[in-house]
Amino acid sequence: MSKPMLVTLPFVLLLLDYWPLKRPLKINLITEKIPFFILSILSSVVTSRVQTVISLEKLPPSVRIGNSILSYVCYIAKTVWPQNLAPFYPYTEGKLQGEGIVAAGLALIILSILVLKLRRRHPAIEIGWFWYLGTLVPVIGIVQVGGQTMADRYTYIPSIGLFMMIAWGVTGLAERLRRRQIFLTVSSTAILLAFGIVTSIQLSYWKNSEKLFRRAVDVTRNNYIMHNNLGNVLTMQGKTDEAIQHLTEALRIKPYYTDAHNNMGLALEEQGKSEEAIKHFEKALRIRPQDAKAHNNLGNVLLQQGKNEEAIQHFLEALRADPDYANVHFNLGNALLALGKIDEAIHHYSESLRITPQNAEAYNNLGTLMVSQKKFEEAVRYYNQALQIQPDYAEAHGNLGFALAELGKTEEALQHYKQALSLKPDYAEVYNNMGNAFFKMEKLEEAIMHYNDAVRFRPDYVEAYVNLGNAFLKSGRLKEAIQHYQEALRIRPDFMPASHNLEIALKQTQTKDQT
Repeated sequence: MSKPMLVTLPFVLLLLDYWPLKRPLKINLITEKIPFFILSILSSVVTSRVQTVISLEKLPPSVRIGNSILSYVCYIAKTVWPQNLAPFYPYTEGKLQGEGIVAAGLALIILSILVLKLRRRHPAIEIGWFWYLGTLVPVIGIVQVGGQTMADRYTYIPSIGLFMMIAWGVTGLAERLRRRQIFLTVSSTAILLAFGIVTSIQLSYWKNSEKLFRRAVDVTRNNYIMHNNLGNVLTMQGKTDEAIQHLTEALRIKPYYTDAHNNMGLALEEQGKSEEAIKHFEKALRIRPQDAKAHNNLGNVLLQQGKNEEAIQHFLEALRADPDYANVHFNLGNALLALGKIDEAIHHYSESLRITPQNAEAYNNLGTLMVSQKKFEEAVRYYNQALQIQPDYAEAHGNLGFALAELGKTEEALQHYKQALSLKPDYAEVYNNMGNAFFKMEKLEEAIMHYNDAVRFRPDYVEAYVNLGNAFLKSGRLKEAIQHYQEALRIRPDFMPASHNLEIALKQTQTKDQT
């Protein structure tokens, strides 16, 4: 009852008045349905305003009428024998085969004549036929909404008419058969078995998005939407080379398809081809300047390139187009955080969480902001919220450990560090922080072991080399301390803690030698 195509409901009720109710034809049959006619009119007006109606210039009446005739026959064929089904059937270059339209038109005329001949003896066939023809009128394509030639979902209501014809009509036609019961039993069993097999085959194509879109590409021509969707799924699976092939095909069919340009940009970005990705995002924006997704995607690439100010401008444009775009608020928070604009970053992370409260990463980033402001209690609260949403979030465990350590809760901190490492064994920062915890506890050998793990997984980790030097210095192993301070300075010559501590270690060495 919630489908707008049921604007035909009052006409369907009139058909049911005729059969099976066999109500006398009186004016009250129409007047009692006036509320339904009013609802139908209102629904039609609303639908025409909220849906994208294709103009006559893009699809002239001749094409629409021809497609409607073909669709009527195709819907019957797919209902009787469901094959080559797809989520989207595109117009093939805006043209239809004239021979197919003529054949479909003749088939409809012949079927209508047969129905009218059988109407007196088998009224169910007539009512079912007009049910089918009538309920498809709003979605048959005369008023074209969207770019599809037809859609299987449109047959949910109209196919009831075809099933009425079968349920009552076949039974009626079989009445003259001598062995009627045997015929119906055998034929019904065979049909159910055949449909069971076909259904199991069709269901296999709906196992996941990739299978569904591959099937759609195989059974339709020039299906730019399905090529685009398949490319998007393959990108998310990391199969970027194949994704780009399908996205290229989508853009060949429809060069001004903004979604395909967006997804092509994402695939290229995954391959590290940032400049090529930017070109596709910019093309999407030339086609549709207010495309929030394109602004967001372009902003993300610019953010990764360190162009924070430019990224922020695109994120703001995205929010102008879609103020409740949660991912943009989150990305804008990241950009503002990179510029040190803490309060503004907090505002946009909070907005992101207002719209999508289950964003663990936003809670984690808010915790990190609190740490930067030395608000460790608040940081712990945010990290815990992140872990409630995503218990296996290694970064949140590591960050929570750091905040707890700063609050002096070392044992709790170590538990979260261990949890982080069980999820991410090469997490160098956590090894370093564990080393710090053991260093404060005067457990220098354990601290050294964890610092060594940190530099093993991240050889350019300057802070860990300095911490190693400090641990060796405190344990009196001056030579090893000096080596690690020097390694830190080799990586970053201007790192003051390394140079300062190196001087201390060298002085202690001189004093020891003199002694």
